[in-house]
Amino acid sequence: MLVAAGAAAVLLGGASGVAMATVMAPAAAHTTAKACVASNGSLRLTKSNGKCPSGTSSFSALAKNGPGTALGYAHIKAGGAIDPGHSNNVKASNINESHPGFYCFHGLSFKPHNAAVSLDYNGILNGQLPQATVQLPSNDTGPSRTCPAGSQVMVFTGLVSPGSNTPGSKLGFFVVFY
Repeated sequence: MLVAAGAAAVLLGGASGVAMATVMAPAAAHTTAKACVASNGSLRLTKSNGKCPSGTSSFSALAKNGPGTALGYAHIKAGGAIDPGHSNNVKASNINESHPGFYCFHGLSFKPHNAAVSLDYNGILNGQLPQATVQLPSNDTGPSRTCPAGSQVMVFTGLVSPGSNTPGSKLGFFVVFY
């Protein structure tokens, strides 16, 4: 787990152990964690001057909110409630359900460029298969649009019945915004 909070400690896991490193930039900036890696894969702390000991190479890892990391993520429970303990930069006020299984994300504090969704669902109901899709941006503009104007992302969850339409169902899911 990487944490960026001023000069916070950062925990890095390696193949042969765990090492601590320090964050080298203030929390407001995108930060990286610096450590040293040996040829056998073990991680070591940088020296107080930020340099690696002889026989090791510098290693950088992205810290939370750094470039290349998720802008936000959310766990939506079955039934549609957000799980705030497993969500970041997404609040209940950012989500509305326009129809069963259609979740519209709006008013996010960031602009999503990509999104990934996976179901939090275990089982098959009467031969139906769970499905989740994501649409980014939510750009349906016709009179029968699924999400209200201004929505940034739409997630659909449903149970597929082979050979028929797939109605929306309030299945749990995880969504990550990049």
